Amino acid sequence: MHIFWEMRQQNQIAQAVGQASSARTTVRTLRDDVVRLNRQCDKSMLICEALWKLLQDKLGVEEDEFLKLITQIDLTDGQLDGRVRRPPAVCPACERTNPQRMTNCMYCGHEMEVDPFAS
Repeated sequence: MHIFWEMRQQNQIAQAVGQASSARTTVRTLRDDVVRLNRQCDKSMLICEALWKLLQDKLGVEEDEFLKLITQIDLTDGQLDGRVRRPPAVCPACERTNPQRMTNCMYCGHEMEVDPFAS
């Protein structure tokens, strides 16, 4: 009877080791994703700052005008939350909804109009 208990314990230990290894791999992947997203965010912030500077210097856009436009764009989804959420794309051929990132309708294959600002 003792040998069966020992085998069960060894099996549980092996499963725990496997789960821990899988968790380490997931953590590494997520850490890499966070680093990549931070880099993208930093680059986007630099680009936005440069564009804002150009708007001020070349076109004389005032800060309050800029902030008002940001608020208007933010409210296009009905919520003032600092995010832009675009509705699903509608296929012009079959009129079914598709995720914004799709280049072809996932139902009929028709080429979709691509929104360059879709996430």
